[in-house]
Amino acid sequence: MRRPGSTTASSRRSPGGYGGRHDADGPDAVQTHIQNTQNAPIEETELNYPVRIHEYSLVPDSEGAGRRRGGLALCREYEFVGHEPTFTTLADRARFPAHGLHGGGDGKVASYRLISGGEARDLGSKATVQLKTGDRVRIETAGGGGFGPARERDPEAVLRDVREGKVSRARARAAYGVAIQPGEWTVDLAETRRLRRAQGR
Repeated sequence: MRRPGSTTASSRRSPGGYGGRHDADGPDAVQTHIQNTQNAPIEETELNYPVRIHEYSLVPDSEGAGRRRGGLALCREYEFVGHEPTFTTLADRARFPAHGLHGGGDGKVASYRLISGGEARDLGSKATVQLKTGDRVRIETAGGGGFGPARERDPEAVLRDVREGKVSRARARAAYGVAIQPGEWTVDLAETRRLRRAQGR
């Protein structure tokens, strides 16, 4: 993206989830491998460029489930102030997810959307659009793939992810076979054992 007065903005490969490893979960919202972009803070971006960032967050439930889960994707929602740029996406992972390894689940695919007049439409990973005043572009990068079967993940690690807002209670139950006590931050061990047996785990 150029400085004020530019008529062009672009989205290249943004930070996403890294894959789980045999001994660790995948990091959330990082630049994987060698790229030419950085995960700049909101304040730095808004100070130097005519843009407002309305959301900057992790994407819950975007990880690939596994004994070691994949990293979470990143969401950013942009609005361009005082000008109507031509916006280009040049990215990947909108159709094909980051695959899990050794029984781990795939990460969530990326999405690139234009929000205009209260309606959202998919841009795809490679597109060029002319923005109007008030338009926003919402980018959700891809999540990382998991490593190893989700049934082998420590229930306390799943509970920690739920407490931190990274994994929903529903996903903890469906993907990991972990039940969390209603109204409490504790694992229901009896129900968890039942779920994992019922799911062939």
